[in-house]
Amino acid sequence: NVNPCGDDAYCNQTKTSLLCQCKPGFQRNRRNRQCEDINECMVFGACSQHCNNIKGSYRCACEKNYKERNNSCIAKGSEDQVLYVANDTDILGFAYPFNYSDVHQQISHIEHNSRITGMDAYFQGDMIVWSTQFNPGGIFYRKLHDRERRQSNSGLIVKFKRPRGIAVDWVTGNIYWTDHSRMHWFSYYTTHWTSLRYSINVGQLKGPNCTRLLTSMAGEPYAIAVNPKKGMMYWTVIGDRSHIEESSMDGTLRRILVQKNLQRPTGI
Repeated sequence: NVNPCGDDAYCNQTKTSLLCQCKPGFQRNRRNRQCEDINECMVFGACSQHCNNIKGSYRCACEKNYKERNNSCIAKGSEDQVLYVANDTDILGFAYPFNYSDVHQQISHIEHNSRITGMDAYFQGDMIVWSTQFNPGGIFYRKLHDRERRQSNSGLIVKFKRPRGIAVDWVTGNIYWTDHSRMHWFSYYTTHWTSLRYSINVGQLKGPNCTRLLTSMAGEPYAIAVNPKKGMMYWTVIGDRSHIEESSMDGTLRRILVQKNLQRPTGI
């Protein structure tokens, strides 16, 4: 009545030997030969969003306003499933199911000789934010449910020539972006000129304040993403030593995450 293999293993006994086999969700520890729980949440992609490890198994969970379907988290309601695409000079919105041949909405059109270099959605503010290079260069926004179809609504806080990636902190409404040129910082109150070439910057969505967070770059900062819940930001650097870095959202605690087997990481 006693399992010599332990509660987490099957015991297969023959006339001459005893074979212990770990149950599903367990693996054998090489040191003590005991079966121990496998943390499936350590496997990338085990869950679509949240993963909770339990003994012998795991459970997936979804964020608010999402529901689980076929082990994936999808937005509740078809009206919430929209794919926004920056296509050279246009920002387009595709409703689910995503199909270019179907009717899609033109969120904004960029005229002159500008090109969209970065884009992010700020759903709490009901807007799309994007960056452009040259003629004019800067960061712009447009309300998602604005019925008027004019050119970009407004420049944000700064006006400069060569911004790259852009990310919105959906908690505070601040905007983070990478830049690789001399910047002409413009606000309603002051004008400031700096000759720094590479930088990571942060500015207010509705206010005159902006600042350079990081300027010591060993290459060109390109794409950027933020995680306000953890207070962290991540960005790619391309150059002779391309890599991916992280830091807190105030620019401290900076460290390199990935630097091997990278050539030109332009998205994150």
